Amino acid sequence: MTLSRIQVILVLFILGLGSAPIAATASPGLETYESKYYTIRHNLPDEQVRRAAEHMDLVFREYSKRFAGFRSRRKGRQNLYLLKTKQDYVDLLAGFGINGSASGGMFFYGPRGSGLATYIGGRDIEDVFPILQHEGLHQFVRNYMGDRVPLWLNEGLAEYFEQARIVKGKVKTGIADPNRIAILRKAIEADVALPFDSLINISSQQWHANMLSGSPQGYIQYVQSWSIVHFLVHDSKKLRGGFNVFLNELSAGRTPDQAFRKAFRTDNVQAFHRRWEAYVLEELKPDDFTVAVDRMRFLAAGLKHLHDRGVEMPADLDALKQTLQDRGFHTVTRSHVGQTRTEASDESVYSFTDSKGRQKPFGFTPAADGLPPSLRAVGLRPMPTVQWIEDGGNVSYKIAYR
Repeated sequence: MTLSRIQVILVLFILGLGSAPIAATASPGLETYESKYYTIRHNLPDEQVRRAAEHMDLVFREYSKRFAGFRSRRKGRQNLYLLKTKQDYVDLLAGFGINGSASGGMFFYGPRGSGLATYIGGRDIEDVFPILQHEGLHQFVRNYMGDRVPLWLNEGLAEYFEQARIVKGKVKTGIADPNRIAILRKAIEADVALPFDSLINISSQQWHANMLSGSPQGYIQYVQSWSIVHFLVHDSKKLRGGFNVFLNELSAGRTPDQAFRKAFRTDNVQAFHRRWEAYVLEELKPDDFTVAVDRMRFLAAGLKHLHDRGVEMPADLDALKQTLQDRGFHTVTRSHVGQTRTEASDESVYSFTDSKGRQKPFGFTPAADGLPPSLRAVGLRPMPTVQWIEDGGNVSYKIAYR
């Protein structure tokens, strides 16, 4: 995710404050698919659209559950654009008066219309889901609650939902990525984390200035906002109840300071900040299940890379490791908190921690029917498995759970 994309989203968000949602403009050449919660305009194969629709309907229900206490909610399907290529995406946004050339997906809002948009391009649709989950939260907040949610909370919740996973038809939230935990702990130890009272009252202008400054605060404010949401939701039942009150007070028009005092029965934000720091340093842990799935996704991306280039498929996990390392295979994931580069030379990506805390190699089923080999994590419940899909000569994968 580039700075240009962040700037575009933030400017659109600021310009849209205080005005009613605007219906999307119909786009020539796109088909329409209606799910329970989304009107999807697209130029993709039916199977990809159905997968995206089912996924986002589940996520939308999770949004609704989190904000069930808010008043004056607006009803109606959300506008979602799913495009085949980057150029299709850029052309679509241009029709709404937006330059989307530096972005990979966004919630846009302006005088010509609004919607959630992204493209598949060379990406697997599972790689697109986190973008849709993040930007979809911004869309939900804008369309259902207007400007009642402070910017730090809006972004913290978007980051929280970005990392959610669908496991056997249920949304798994509360995932803590190891990279984010490392960033936070380093910021706390270096005393560059934002004071809690400054963060909860931060203005759009200051948030934007932090992003442009080139200082660590540009990305720390995102990961710190995510961690505070995680803290409030997962630290204790008492805090979770206070967080719900905090949301309700905001919906009633209270300022962040007023809502904080009412929800947590204190105005001692310094003590609250210290409790959050202790949570990050001592209690916030990576989720072994999600780490395993992320490693499987990396290996699946490596297998797709070999398949698409006509390379002979490896016969076992050791052969896969050797082939990917010989080719210097790597992936780069970009987000608001910077970019994460994963290398095939990292020995840890070929194994996982099972439900009993044991390190195990991934199970490997050799290639069949012209598709790449399958992977599975035996010992996790439910068991993640890489399943390959062939559609018109194109090969993609999904993570299934057994």
